[in-house]
Amino acid sequence: MNSQFTTQTRQSILLGELLAQGGEGSVWSVVGRPEVAKIYHPTMVRNDQEAKLSIMVANPPSDAMRSKYHHVSIAWPTALLYQDSKFNGFLMPQLGESFKILEVYNPRLRKARYPGFNWKYLVHTAFNLSIAMNAIHARGYVIGDINESNIMVTRQALVSLIDTDSFQVQDHAGRIFRCPVGREEFTPPELQGVQFNSVNRLPEHDYFGLAVMIFLLLMEGNHPFAGILKKPNPGTDPNNVYCLKQGSFPYANNSLSIPRPTAPPLKLLPPEIQQLMVKCFVEGYATPKARPPTAEWVQALEKTESCLVQCHNDPDHWYSDHLHHCPWCPADSTRLQKPLPPIRAAGTGLNVSAPSSRGAPQAYPTSQPARSPMPTNPPGSTISQAGLKPFGYRSGSTPRSTMKRWGQKAGFSLLGGMLSGVGLSYLFELMFHYPATTSWVLAIVSGVITFSALVLFTRLVYNQLLKPDHPFKNEIGLLLSLLSFLSAFAIGYLMQQLAGSFLVTYQLRFDWLLLESCLLGLGSGAALGTYRFYSRPRQKWQVVFWPALIVLLTLLIVGLVSSQLNPFQPV
Repeated sequence: MNSQFTTQTRQSILLGELLAQGGEGSVWSVVGRPEVAKIYHPTMVRNDQEAKLSIMVANPPSDAMRSKYHHVSIAWPTALLYQDSKFNGFLMPQLGESFKILEVYNPRLRKARYPGFNWKYLVHTAFNLSIAMNAIHARGYVIGDINESNIMVTRQALVSLIDTDSFQVQDHAGRIFRCPVGREEFTPPELQGVQFNSVNRLPEHDYFGLAVMIFLLLMEGNHPFAGILKKPNPGTDPNNVYCLKQGSFPYANNSLSIPRPTAPPLKLLPPEIQQLMVKCFVEGYATPKARPPTAEWVQALEKTESCLVQCHNDPDHWYSDHLHHCPWCPADSTRLQKPLPPIRAAGTGLNVSAPSSRGAPQAYPTSQPARSPMPTNPPGSTISQAGLKPFGYRSGSTPRSTMKRWGQKAGFSLLGGMLSGVGLSYLFELMFHYPATTSWVLAIVSGVITFSALVLFTRLVYNQLLKPDHPFKNEIGLLLSLLSFLSAFAIGYLMQQLAGSFLVTYQLRFDWLLLESCLLGLGSGAALGTYRFYSRPRQKWQVVFWPALIVLLTLLIVGLVSSQLNPFQPV
């Protein structure tokens, strides 16, 4: 083969060694350039290929990674190659060390070849893949043929898209150069059975393939439509393709399939990712435009990555913080034997399995019941000896990501506390506007609460102290009920007098009461949000310590404010 070629700008190109060979052509290194050349087989050169690649060379998508980090995210054509004035192929950037994405999402291959590529790396791979595909769509291109062979991944979870010459391209005049190939496992239902060279691809078709690839990455290589059929497959398609065509997503209610028992549960994924999967595979079946676009996946996966938690038992395990326990740790890693009380020799009352210090069986009284052994900690329930971590510490976190996670946990709690404070202030305002009504309402409420509490208390004492055959049991019960009623009436009357006197004697300064109520509400909200934030890490002391500290500080601040700005002033 003649290794001398020229570009469309008359630059001379000399091919080096053969790197790969496929059905369309072969890939060669280029002497003296950080590029490779794809040379088509003479029988595979199509009439419109030169025009299509000319448009691609003139209008490349944005690839900031290439200039900033020297990583090629998109192996885009950079020049056309000719030999004897005849079009033969094109140049494209040379990738660094990388491997096919199949080796990443397949758990067996990943464990054998890249054991450190954990779930955190898988999430980051999905995130980077969404960014690369978003750059393609932003330039008006459609990938079309999304599959496990044209996506490469590095050990740093960086992604590269290859075989870009098969992408769908549209020129300025509106002429479309279609993508003639595709894999049915990544093809949306509406394109199944369609001749690809006769249909114009749309971005929502790529959205489906992207969601399938993300599902494979995050769900241990399980295809989203791979499940167990409830009734026999009537055709020759594989089960996952059959379910895909029918729109039967096994992880949603349907009459056709259920998830495989060996597949991870969908709840492994964060709720937002679960919703996007359902939007794509369930809602998107009838309405392709309902499928989440690449930009939405970028945002959701970025949020997911910021909320990952590192397992306390195995630092190589990462999982979403919406889960209570690490899903990658086995539930029962070790089972130990549990001893029962020793048996006794028949008729002797002697323990036959507990020898004494002299070697003779140790005697126990036959009338003494056998005692159960002391409970032991279950396997794997060791207490952590790790030192205390700083406020908000989680492995792999930064102060910014920690505050972001705390804001996500505490946001609604703070808002609820603020609204509760405002509502409490307006309630007090109404109470001072209607002192007579308020005093009677408080009297009734306090009387009912007192009566209920006394009845419960007296019933407990009544049942514990009095035997069923006590001669005056009914009379004593009636007396206790009467005393409870009289006590409740007295408490209600006292509350009515005190409330009425207070409401008439004092006036309300609403602005200061609003300030104090909002401070109390915000403090309570911050404490509740902090409790939710620390309810899953292994440092259990933080679950109580930080919320309690926030409550104490809030009470101290409100007390200081009240001492200076009393909202209740004498008339």
